[in-house]
Amino acid sequence: MRTATRVVRFMVILGALGACASPTKPALELGEDCRLRSLPWDDQAAPPGDLVFGGLFGGGPARPRDTEYNARSDSDYPGRRGDTPSRGVGFGIDLGTLLGQRGPAADLVPEWLAEGPGFDARYSDSCMPIRCLVQGGWPMVVDYSPDGQSITTIELHVQGQSKPVVFELANNPGRRLMMFKLPASIGDSSRPAVMLVRSMRNKPGERGPGRARIHGLGAGPRAVGSVAIQQVDFRPPVIQRSARQQARYSFLSKSDFNHFAVGVLRIDGADGQIKVGLAREFGFAGGISRGTLFGRAPERLWDGTDAGNKASIGNHIIQVRAWMSSRNEADWVTAWSEQTVRVTP
Repeated sequence: MRTATRVVRFMVILGALGACASPTKPALELGEDCRLRSLPWDDQAAPPGDLVFGGLFGGGPARPRDTEYNARSDSDYPGRRGDTPSRGVGFGIDLGTLLGQRGPAADLVPEWLAEGPGFDARYSDSCMPIRCLVQGGWPMVVDYSPDGQSITTIELHVQGQSKPVVFELANNPGRRLMMFKLPASIGDSSRPAVMLVRSMRNKPGERGPGRARIHGLGAGPRAVGSVAIQQVDFRPPVIQRSARQQARYSFLSKSDFNHFAVGVLRIDGADGQIKVGLAREFGFAGGISRGTLFGRAPERLWDGTDAGNKASIGNHIIQVRAWMSSRNEADWVTAWSEQTVRVTP
């Protein structure tokens, strides 16, 4: 009788856990060292030392690799700007073990096509995991500003692949636009992947989080050329909530996407470890067309509140996500504002 009671209690606990789990947020565990410890489709990520290097930029010794890459600089991009505030960077987020983990055979593609590139509620510029879809042979682009004292990598874990592909970015100071080609071995159909953008200090005697400001990131033909979402604008610098002031946001799309969303991220920081957290997100029906300057006519406004309609006091940036939602066209892109908006009481 006691055994039966324990079984019933155990089943109740499992049921409660299942009720709490979000089916749209598969398991992803990230340790304090910014290494993936489990993936949405498996119990364990590949061992940290078991990596495949997809490209090495900026010189240095050759490393084993089983893929190819292309890289170029975009001459339209200026060097490091001195008149724009540096966006929050940090390290050491612990996402924990999210519930709702699926088995290796689960088809995540329909869910991820509907949701677009997935970011957890909190992440940092030095430790940024992204749930996304990829295809073999796709171009990938990253627009970023390294600090010259860090090693920044893009680590791509693809469902069904035993080893991640790792691209190491050039770390010379200045704004850069780098392009890569994903290996054909990924396959010619959409595959779920976790992309981890990771930055570590690279000075003798120093360990810990690095600094690499990410301006934009995308994968697929529609996402590249340059980053397909540009001119993300967010202003004025300060709004006062008690005076009912509002901030304006806008951006330019260089490609067609049938879904997009705009998120407002609050910047938090302590002991030099600055993170961003989602305050609220706006979804829009109908997608966006190439050449559209969204948010100018009519203006798009944010009133300084979070998803619970409470004042979101502090500094904020805008993140734009855009994507296609078919298995044959699963391109995606994300970009962040250069400006910050501070909300005061």
